[in-house]
Amino acid sequence: MSAHKKRRLLERKQRHKHLKKKPQQPDSGASETRIIRDPPGKVKMSEVLDEFVAPFKEPNATEKELRILYSLGAIAWNIALLPADEQEKAFREAHEKMPADGRELFRFFVEPLLERKRRHFADCRRGIVGFELMMLPSGPYLQVRSTLGGS
Repeated sequence: MSAHKKRRLLERKQRHKHLKKKPQQPDSGASETRIIRDPPGKVKMSEVLDEFVAPFKEPNATEKELRILYSLGAIAWNIALLPADEQEKAFREAHEKMPADGRELFRFFVEPLLERKRRHFADCRRGIVGFELMMLPSGPYLQVRSTLGGS
């Protein structure tokens, strides 16, 4: 087996190792939670989120910087899914929950991301439930949990 194939196999094992450690349990209050990996006919939300934040992503971003960027991207994405009359309230509430020293950064990223969602990703109505970011030798690996909504 070539060194390249061995490295790819090792990375795949690392990506899926955390899944074995965390048993999937239904959310409290939910009668049943089903997890569907890569639903047929649906775009991968990890690719969508990565493309969504791409204009703000620095080429040599650290893990911490990427986590912040993907978190702000997920917040903006989900706010943009709300009815227009609820978006401003949701933005204000999220802004107020930020630490005081992070509010300017929040506004700097989230406002243009809201506009980007409306202009370039309006057809995708899937909500972002959460994400995991792993730094592998080949680079960052992003895995996104989302709803099954439209697109």
